[in-house]
Amino acid sequence: MDKLISLGIACLVLALSGCAVNQELVKDIRLETEKHPRANLAGYKTYSWIGSTALVIDPGHKIDSRGFNGGLEFEYLVNKKMRELGFSQLAQSRELGIAYTVGVVTDIPEIPNEAMKQLKLLGDKPAIGLRIVAVDMATQTPVWAGGVVGNFMQERSDEEAQKRLKYVVDGLFSDFIQPASEY
Repeated sequence: MDKLISLGIACLVLALSGCAVNQELVKDIRLETEKHPRANLAGYKTYSWIGSTALVIDPGHKIDSRGFNGGLEFEYLVNKKMRELGFSQLAQSRELGIAYTVGVVTDIPEIPNEAMKQLKLLGDKPAIGLRIVAVDMATQTPVWAGGVVGNFMQERSDEEAQKRLKYVVDGLFSDFIQPASEY
């Protein structure tokens, strides 16, 4: 299962890889976040990872992870961002649980019905998506969620992939809470 998750995140990285400062390379990425209306995210101080899943549909065997571990890189960047926001990672007695899932479709099957092609959600390009959620561990209530969709692109360097994944994490957490103030 860990191998599938790493493969899925590697696909996410490959799909979304590019230079964050070059908007042309990230123009296919759509980011969205949502907070529970009554959640006070600034009131939480601890978190831990509670789960991850991946679904990869690659009938043409287009995915080549090239040794790049996208799962570890994604979790590293999220952990770094959470520390910047003043959170501590704990294995037990944490206030927030973080979980994510990634999905990859490398080939779009032919759709026989022309009307189906009109749906924006289906699109006409291979795609990848990621969902991440923060759950209040005391109430088991989701308090924040983020999502990313983009085109699957396999021909990017590892360096471009890392930069683009950083763009995704920075974008997802840009409105999580304000950074902790310096004392």
